[in-house]
Amino acid sequence: RPSFEKEDGGLELSVTGQQVTTGKAVKRIVRYELIVIDTNFKRFTRKFFDFISGVLFLHFLKGNAVANSPLSFKTKKQYQPFEEKVAVKQATYSVANVMNNKAYNAEAASFASEAQAREFIQQQAKADPKLKDNLHIILQHELNAAA
Repeated sequence: RPSFEKEDGGLELSVTGQQVTTGKAVKRIVRYELIVIDTNFKRFTRKFFDFISGVLFLHFLKGNAVANSPLSFKTKKQYQPFEEKVAVKQATYSVANVMNNKAYNAEAASFASEAQAREFIQQQAKADPKLKDNLHIILQHELNAAA
């Protein structure tokens, strides 16, 4: 049996009625005044700041400790340079006949875990005990599709 399977679990608790409520809103008018002093100073520092933030900052950022950290975006991009990824689906299980590996019925064709498939076999065996020896659990891609 597999060492790990993704299972549904947990419990969801909530109250009845309206789920989300907030307190009453209070409307306030905020007045403020903005005074700019020495605009001539700001005119001259802006050009120098643009040069520092644009060209020099990016130049010095290329080889610093933050960029070379294993947690940095640059390092992540080196390990995973492409945006597209391969998606792997979770393995699904089926209950099949022992004789021909065909699905027992349409309901038994797909289970998210082996435990769910075993539970299905137990339920079917209660109604007909002979089925316990005639059914087994296999991965869905192993089913005999020539039905």
